[in-house]
Amino acid sequence: MGTYKCCLCGKEKQGYGNNPWPLGNSKERCCDSCNINKVIPARMSYEREYPNIIAQTKEDSVEI
Repeated sequence: MGTYKCCLCGKEKQGYGNNPWPLGNSKERCCDSCNINKVIPARMSYEREYPNIIAQTKEDSVEI
């Protein structure tokens, strides 16, 4: 397990981090606190505003 700098709050954290989309680039990482308090609410809001885009993204995604 490595360290990373949260792209939203700038704090150094240990672990793998979370995908900050739609608030950050998917190649960046955000901490658990920012994920819970910023990213997830933004995703919920985004899905309400653009339901067709979210549905298309889910159809195009690949399960690993």
